[in-house]
Amino acid sequence: MLSKEGALIDATNGFADVAVLMDFLNNAESLDKHKTYLNGFSPSLEVPYAPAYLDYFGKERKRVNDTVANRWIIENRKLHKEAADMLFMITRNPASDLKEDFINHYNAYRALYGQAVVLGKATTILSGDLKEKVGVRNDQLFLEFLNSYKDKFPAADWKIIRFLLADQYYNTIAKDSEAFLSFVSANPVLYKNYYGAMVSTLTNKQQLSSEKLTLLAKWGSGAIDEHTAFETILSVARVYQQQNKTEVYKNM
Repeated sequence: MLSKEGALIDATNGFADVAVLMDFLNNAESLDKHKTYLNGFSPSLEVPYAPAYLDYFGKERKRVNDTVANRWIIENRKLHKEAADMLFMITRNPASDLKEDFINHYNAYRALYGQAVVLGKATTILSGDLKEKVGVRNDQLFLEFLNSYKDKFPAADWKIIRFLLADQYYNTIAKDSEAFLSFVSANPVLYKNYYGAMVSTLTNKQQLSSEKLTLLAKWGSGAIDEHTAFETILSVARVYQQQNKTEVYKNM
């Protein structure tokens, strides 16, 4: 989204629902009024991107060699920051000091490139750290892990990152969907179509107990608002329908 002067206001990966589109447009309008732009991207076509970056987006879509990419980033990030940062974003395993710098200065990177670019990278880095530092089920250690990072991110971004980490921990490491639902019902956020996918998965596996239905209802009702995608609203409504809460279902 560009301002009338050509400044980059915000960027997105796309929309699956008109409500999400309208929320994006309204937010962009507000950012434009306050002259808040993503100044990390150069308007020039002459950005000296790394060969590995160009190869990745070239016809052959070559995979990035982590060692080569890390060396290039370290050698060029002061002189060619945008090029180095963009290579960092597509490097699967950046050097430890690069990852640490990114997490510690997340807000600065976000101001330069926007949430659509940086949030996924932060989640990927923390997912790797979670697997390394927790690895097996230890609920207390997981909560301590979350607490060690929560102050490094804006509240809106942290809600999503925390949710995605909880999904990884409870559903992949602990393999306990009810514990996941208990966590997200206490920390509700509706991100993309995770809610609908969770309902479908539990239904197809015939694992949708009354306890899980109650937690799903609490999760959905705790996060639903005027910005929620219509598809997700329908999923929340169906949960209430399955609980035979007809009036709540009709009101949605």
